[in-house]
Amino acid sequence: MKMLSERWLWWCYQFLYLPVVWSAILLFSTRTRGRQHVPRTGPFLAIANHESFLDPILIALAVIRPMRFLARRTLFKPRWFGWLISSLGAIPLNHDMSGKEGLKAGLDLLKSGNGLIIYPEGTRTQDGRLQPFKPGVVVLVRRSRAPILPIGVAGAFQAMPRGSLFPKLCPLFLPANDAALACVVGKPIPYEVVEHLSNDELLRFLESQVASAREQAEALRRKPPRRRAG
Repeated sequence: MKMLSERWLWWCYQFLYLPVVWSAILLFSTRTRGRQHVPRTGPFLAIANHESFLDPILIALAVIRPMRFLARRTLFKPRWFGWLISSLGAIPLNHDMSGKEGLKAGLDLLKSGNGLIIYPEGTRTQDGRLQPFKPGVVVLVRRSRAPILPIGVAGAFQAMPRGSLFPKLCPLFLPANDAALACVVGKPIPYEVVEHLSNDELLRFLESQVASAREQAEALRRKPPRRRAG
């Protein structure tokens, strides 16, 4: 699958954004916050927690600006899902971000002025909790020197955990359940803020920033109605 040109990616966003965002709101009670923090031009490295296959679509809706993200080639099956995530900027890779192929592709995209989203956990969470970050993200931060954009996703694990073939819905017109989705985009962090940190300190710092954004997203989610006592 060939990588879309920037012009085609922009047009795909224009064509898909409104149908997808209304579908996300109506079917999953989706809420987003922080799009004003996304740089309008130039490269940025967005880092997010990885809860399910719904994450790329949810983040694309929150960020709005066309950006790229690296995805395992197996995610492009079935074809309709491959077409959808490709239209939203996905680039198929044979390996995950811990491999040389992923690191090189990520650096090339950032040096070309693109926004890039990665999942430093390396894979989807098994239990809904944030997993330790892989060291590959440190290499990208050091070599690209791009602004870092922390993003938190909440509800995607409950809506579509590992092994699920179809997502659980949380329709806006029905009482809320635990599948309501939310995404929070944090303030960009200039590289100069973190360049003095050791690699271990940088990894822990990035984890804390994503954890904070995820907590905000969890608080933003539409909640099920409380049961009355008695």
